[in-house]
Amino acid sequence: MPASMKWKDNARRSAADSMIEREEEPSAVKWDHSVYMGLGTQHPYEVSTRERSAFGMDDAAEHRCRGTVWLEVEQQVLCSCRNSRWRHAPRRRVAARGCKGTAQVRGPRKVAPAADAINSASGAMRPIRSRKPRPRIRGPEGTPREGSHLWRLLVEQQGGNINVRGLELEIASKANQALAKGSRCDASVLDGGVTCVSLPSCRQRRRHTEMELERWGFPEPKFVDALGPEDDEVLRWFNSPKVAKFPPCFRCGLDSECVCNNNCMLLEQIANWLSFRKAWRHIAGSQHEWHLLVEDDVKFTHKAGDIWNDLITQDLLDQHAKQPCMIRCGWQLGLEYVDDEPPELIDDAIRMSNHCSIMNRAMAQQLLLSSNDFISSTSDVFAHEVVAPCYRHFTMFPPMSYDLSFALKVPSLIRPKGTELDDPVHAMQVAKSLKIDIKKIRCWLQSLVWVQRAASEAPKLLKSPKVPVLAGWAVLLISASTSGDAGPSCIVCDPKPPPPWIFAAYRFYIGDAAFRPREFRSVSLKWLKEAELSCPDPDF
Repeated sequence: MPASMKWKDNARRSAADSMIEREEEPSAVKWDHSVYMGLGTQHPYEVSTRERSAFGMDDAAEHRCRGTVWLEVEQQVLCSCRNSRWRHAPRRRVAARGCKGTAQVRGPRKVAPAADAINSASGAMRPIRSRKPRPRIRGPEGTPREGSHLWRLLVEQQGGNINVRGLELEIASKANQALAKGSRCDASVLDGGVTCVSLPSCRQRRRHTEMELERWGFPEPKFVDALGPEDDEVLRWFNSPKVAKFPPCFRCGLDSECVCNNNCMLLEQIANWLSFRKAWRHIAGSQHEWHLLVEDDVKFTHKAGDIWNDLITQDLLDQHAKQPCMIRCGWQLGLEYVDDEPPELIDDAIRMSNHCSIMNRAMAQQLLLSSNDFISSTSDVFAHEVVAPCYRHFTMFPPMSYDLSFALKVPSLIRPKGTELDDPVHAMQVAKSLKIDIKKIRCWLQSLVWVQRAASEAPKLLKSPKVPVLAGWAVLLISASTSGDAGPSCIVCDPKPPPPWIFAAYRFYIGDAAFRPREFRSVSLKWLKEAELSCPDPDF
């Protein structure tokens, strides 16, 4: 193709790209020496060859630039507010929207000499108020189009395992290549910037997040200090009526018939919950509307720049401001990450996108309000499957990000994945707490208070106890064996830790902090005298 023809083709693409950004209808373009002028930011008009006669094409062209001017081949625009000469180039506008200067157009075709000529001809012009919705590419809930590359891969992989590590290495390599070519995300549409949930002790992960966001064009994140499983606030929520208790299973709602590998809430899941509540509170109290909420193991794909710039536009965010809205950016790494179809936002697909999502203040307020009184699911299910579908919600296809913990690049701080990077002590603790086996439990209690003292001190522990005070675990076992139930609550004095055949919904401990069992909250004798163990701390 000759150079002049290539330049002409680039000019057409530039105009088409700009029209798409302004939500104009590409099908309205007539390339036969037509001139397109944005007469205001909300009412762009098409000026056809016939209608150009009203503009006095034979005269020197000069008019007030009140919008964006697009011209075809070899034409130039000189704008006084820009003080520079612009030619058409791919994805570059000739004159920016809202330009206040005077644009002079020269070339084979010339524009009207006066603004009144434009106004007099505007009645014959056809307004294009908004573009038609893009045709749906993917099926319900984001299922790939039959016959597409992803559809064929899913058919081939049916029943097989995905090599997550190999896929992550391939995507990471392509991401570095895209960055080297200059691919970036236009983060200027996010007036609230980036909020990152991260433990204060995870300095290396915080540094990774800062570098990853900076490389892709995002501003420096605002870190929200996450909570850990040993924090007192976590233990207080965990041992209160605000958290769902087993039985039944919090996932499937069954008890003895449950086959879930995690049927009771973990301390780590509650810590994650409360950490996100801190992030939602930060966003809800902000003066800015739109925020990107990420975790400290977020990683962007090689398509992140193209997907973000195509889907996350100022018009989209303005349209859904003030009303609760969430946009999911990525989920667990899988075959959907090799989707080569054009990007789109789907409003009927639900994915767990805790590691990277966009939300406005109204959505953060709804998430906070809905989780004030009771927690009965994990934070990702609650946010993306329970609350978000009640309001405006979108999911990016293909996804532009993934989390490194599921990709087995960093250890998971909630449920270890069995990698060489996991902390073996933490992994063992989580494995013990992950699932309650009904067949192994011989004593069910509402509340249990373990006092780490000799059993002989039980009679003089409290003068008038509200619940039974037992001298050792053996007494509790005998009571449970004879009556079939040891009662709703009890206090046990014993120097040894609780045996595994006891399950209590609420667990408290009095003694040396070094011997406090996991999931037990430390309390004092004064608290024990005043507490209502059947429903501890309902209004904290």
